[in-house]
Amino acid sequence: AAENGMLMSTNTGGLVLGFSLSGDVIPAGEGVLVYADVTFDGDEACFSLSETIFSDADGEAVDVDTGEEYCVGGVEVLGCTDPDAFNFDPEATVDDGSCVYEGCMDPEALNFDPDATIECDECCEYPFEATFNVYRDGSWHDTVVGMYSYSDTGLGGGETYCYTVTAVLEDGTESDDSNEECATTSSDCAVDMYSNLPDPTGEFSLIIVSDVMGIEMGDCDEIGVFDANAILNEGSCETEIGELLVGSTVWTGEQASISAIGSLDYCAFGGDQFPGYVEDNPIVYRYYSAADGMEYAVEAEYTAGNGTFGELIISAVLHIVTDVTQELTLNQFQNNMFSTYVQADDMTTPTLLGDDIFMAWNDSGEFYVPNFGIESLDMILNTEGYGAFIAGNTPLTIEVTGTQVPYDTPFMINQFQNNMIPYLVDTEMSSQYAFNAIVDDILIMSNDSGDFIVPEFGIWSLSTMVPGEGYKVFLAGPNAIEFSYPAPELASASPNVWDELKPALVSEHYEVVPTGTVHPIVITDIQGNVQVGDEIAVYADGELVGATRIATLDRALPVAAWGEIDQYGIEVPGYTVGDVIEIRVWSSEQNRELKVTADLDGLYFGIEPLTTGSIVVYNEDAVPTQFTLNQNYPNPFNPNTTIEFSVPRATSLTITVYDIMGREVRTLVDNSNILEGYYSVVWDGMDSSGQIVSAGLYIYSLQGEGISITRKMIMMK
Repeated sequence: AAENGMLMSTNTGGLVLGFSLSGDVIPAGEGVLVYADVTFDGDEACFSLSETIFSDADGEAVDVDTGEEYCVGGVEVLGCTDPDAFNFDPEATVDDGSCVYEGCMDPEALNFDPDATIECDECCEYPFEATFNVYRDGSWHDTVVGMYSYSDTGLGGGETYCYTVTAVLEDGTESDDSNEECATTSSDCAVDMYSNLPDPTGEFSLIIVSDVMGIEMGDCDEIGVFDANAILNEGSCETEIGELLVGSTVWTGEQASISAIGSLDYCAFGGDQFPGYVEDNPIVYRYYSAADGMEYAVEAEYTAGNGTFGELIISAVLHIVTDVTQELTLNQFQNNMFSTYVQADDMTTPTLLGDDIFMAWNDSGEFYVPNFGIESLDMILNTEGYGAFIAGNTPLTIEVTGTQVPYDTPFMINQFQNNMIPYLVDTEMSSQYAFNAIVDDILIMSNDSGDFIVPEFGIWSLSTMVPGEGYKVFLAGPNAIEFSYPAPELASASPNVWDELKPALVSEHYEVVPTGTVHPIVITDIQGNVQVGDEIAVYADGELVGATRIATLDRALPVAAWGEIDQYGIEVPGYTVGDVIEIRVWSSEQNRELKVTADLDGLYFGIEPLTTGSIVVYNEDAVPTQFTLNQNYPNPFNPNTTIEFSVPRATSLTITVYDIMGREVRTLVDNSNILEGYYSVVWDGMDSSGQIVSAGLYIYSLQGEGISITRKMIMMK
């Protein structure tokens, strides 16, 4: 300390004072500040620093740890000397009052210990606790333990509720009902639907709603104020623009004031942006009716201001638009899936769909075919999805006008069938958000564009739910599910990796004709002669029915195979139910299709709701260029061996086994019409009469028009 200009002063009372009259400070570091010479009388003593005060260069106090006291001579060991204490120290010579005692510290317990200082582990003993079941309006509502009063929550305003109570006895049985008491709630409400507001920024726009017209007001109705092009990001300068709720209130029928939250943008000054409305953007209103769970569009009539954020005075009368119009677009030359969230006055198929529909159907086997007078499907329901094929050669737009059904209207998804389900929300929604509650119950979900969801393999190429679309769902379990959509998101959901991956999956080499009828295939693993940028092609009976580009080798990949349309004079190519699934891979490097062997859990199109499996890619042509008859394997063999052969064009072939004398032993392929491709046949070592042949040399031959190939093999005992 003295080396850094500090003056030292002491007194007989043990005070040590270090100070500087010129403002000198001791720099940070390690070392001795000051030495103290201490003298004492007797054989033992202890020295310590107490009431220590240090300050920094600005004179502010700093924390100091002076360590333990220093003793010489006979040393006392401080600690807990009580053997009954939880922290008894057998080496302590002086009790320092630190003893702690474990026990039950709950005064309500039978074994409460007032001397306990730390809680024991589940040692408290209690008398039997009174347990009661609360019934509301005749149905069980809640169970309470150890309480003799109950407060209900989440009740509607201005509603009457009736309650009874039963006691749960010590043997687990239930007592008789108590008397019934009823109560009516007040109509005081809080904002719920429009509560997800951004944090206040200090920028506000006052909006006065003087009246609401066009709807019967209910308890707890709400008004939400939105900016369709607000700033969404916070704490950055990324300038994310989108719809944002910026203000809200409960509508009570009397004039209401709404303080809309404005955005901040300090990026030009080295700061950040914060979410809120953008000045001069138009104001958007929505009205939520709590009674029917519906959100309505609003048209505003302004008595002050012109309807943009940031004006000095904004006052409006809101006119609720109870009738909405939804446009459904159906594409030509494909099977469309559709649904509607609008309940029109007349939902019959002739009125709603008209004569421009060639055919419509549901998942119950009912049809509407106007040209043939078939109307077993006579009504369109909001809780169902539908399929349709239009009669014309241009897209068809259908307008449905009426009241909007609540987005959370429940509908059933049945087990062991392809369900066609609706989408009842009037805005787009992340599929992961929409189906989060039942994701483990979904085997496969698809749309008519070839996108699908297979949660087991992490596939969400169907990433966004779109109003007007219908969807096909097959459940993974044995039980039906009642499902309803969650509340619409006010901001974008977390990014879905499939939104970025989907464009890279689009085939660049193949041209596939979508038909709206999809057989989903999931390739879980790819091995062999393959790289990113190659393409998986799916064939049925030699015809291309699906393709996808290999965008990654690190995850399962979806391939949509399209089914044919061939009825009533309409022909669109695709697979036929029961066709064999054939897979090839296009090599971008070699500019040719390569041979693939596939290990699939289903061999045929349209039999199962989903086909999954792995593939191995070989450095061979997918379609043979010449007839070949490969050497059998194993060879020698006993008793089974496999014979592989390839066919470059459709023809009739025979494969026969002969003995060394040239006598026919067994015909393995008998003058069969065989398409181009790679094939194998197994010989089980038996002759045509079913007897095991003797060991020796055998000859097998492939014969056809202009074709004769022969090889040898050895049967061993």
